Amino acid sequence: MKKNLALVVGSAIIAIFIMEALLRGMGIPSTLKSGWGWENSAGRKLSKYADLTTNQFGYRGQSIHYQTEDYVVLLVGDSQVEAYANRPEHMPEQFLQEFLTSQLHTPVKVFSLASSGWGQDQQLLALQEYFNLYRADLVLLWATPGNDFWENAFPDRSATPQAGPLKPTFRLMEGELYGPYFTSESYLHNSAIAQLIETVMANLQKETLEQRILRRWLQGMPSSHRAHIAENDHVCEGLTVINQVEFFNTIF
Repeated sequence: MKKNLALVVGSAIIAIFIMEALLRGMGIPSTLKSGWGWENSAGRKLSKYADLTTNQFGYRGQSIHYQTEDYVVLLVGDSQVEAYANRPEHMPEQFLQEFLTSQLHTPVKVFSLASSGWGQDQQLLALQEYFNLYRADLVLLWATPGNDFWENAFPDRSATPQAGPLKPTFRLMEGELYGPYFTSESYLHNSAIAQLIETVMANLQKETLEQRILRRWLQGMPSSHRAHIAENDHVCEGLTVINQVEFFNTIF
């Protein structure tokens, strides 16, 4: 009896591995499409300057080239840095590069890592990718608190209850950062079989796979809590506060 049970279990496991390999080989289902750069940016769809003027990572901005003596600055952000309404030569990276060069009296290069709708999750991954190949002397984060926090909280980017494009997402649990989840070219639950089942279930329930993923994610989110203003102020104590309007008018 035990031998028969072991044989059945072993055969089932082997069959699952074979099916997983076959599905991956046939590309059924397609791997997740997660995250975006300038090519798929929502800003590019609205831009008069939609040509693919990108750096080596596919983000809008000048090509990444610098000399040993150059002071290299990374400008990280979202649509503010991508500046889809501006000509490439009028992007923040260009103005900042000219300003710093004149003030520091040394050659400066400024490169952009940004795209419309980004939160700190995609920014973190872009920084990791950048530093695998290049160096930087300074990293500037153009934060947009008005939407950064909620963009970081969800596995998609949408301003409506309907799920938008998937993006890499992290979880903060007991002070530890976990993730990224839902990365591009991966399978949901790391399995082609599991993703195929999830896709079929989504179709039966007349929803997209993205909507199903978002619904599951929302179920696992912690309940809302009261903000501790005094505690939050203490964390920011001593940090330089730069008014965004003043920053823009002074430098750009």
